[in-house]
Amino acid sequence: MTIKSTETALSQRQTLAELVAAYQKAERDIREGFRLIADAQRALGRAFGSDDRDTIPVIGRYHQRPDFDAADESLLAVNRTVWQRLVDRMQVKQMMSIEAAKELDRQLEHDELPPITVESIETLVAGFRRQAPDMLQDAVNEVFDRLRPPGSRHRSNSEMEVPKRVVLCYMVERHYGGKLRVRWDRQQELIAMENVLHSLAGQGSICRGHHSDLSNAIDESPVGETDLFRYRAFGNGNLHLTFRDLDLLARFNQRAGGARLREKE
Repeated sequence: MTIKSTETALSQRQTLAELVAAYQKAERDIREGFRLIADAQRALGRAFGSDDRDTIPVIGRYHQRPDFDAADESLLAVNRTVWQRLVDRMQVKQMMSIEAAKELDRQLEHDELPPITVESIETLVAGFRRQAPDMLQDAVNEVFDRLRPPGSRHRSNSEMEVPKRVVLCYMVERHYGGKLRVRWDRQQELIAMENVLHSLAGQGSICRGHHSDLSNAIDESPVGETDLFRYRAFGNGNLHLTFRDLDLLARFNQRAGGARLREKE
């Protein structure tokens, strides 16, 4: 095909000038659309993220690239992310038992969620405020059960109440360089334990990260102390804990029902 015949074929539909103009307008629109989406992602990050560099991405279904003909799918993903950020900001999961927190994560990931409005957020806050005492009690009971495992071979552990010294098995492991660290699948247990004790001490649920103070301390040294415990980690996976505040420990046992369990024996 000659250049002349090619130009003739093009001119049958649109002139070259019209084609170039259509492309240039589309390019401007795409750039403007990308700019608006980028600005929206940054604005959401500033509003609901942890710092000014955070963003909430616009994605499609199943975390794939957006379908530009299906804005609702991407907005649904944004809605889920914003609800997750709101729950994290309210530190709701820090008040929950591990199982309750897992169920909340499942709901945020899969259930139908309400639109983001002042009324829907106020309803969520009010609901969690009503449930806070029960959530804390469930978390206390869960930590209590994990700290007094039935049939434990360690004499320091008790099935009736949590003693001053406890041994947590399979809690730590060796990693690069031979140093000890808390196993990844046990991190949440230590976070829950610290949150419960801080709550009972009137300090609120103060853990905001993915690791507990105890875990961070063990990363630095296998022997040491935090505000709640003196600890020693061993290469066999065991973690020995000694409660520093015996009044707080007694309050924990009373709240969890250890004394009641002992009376039934």
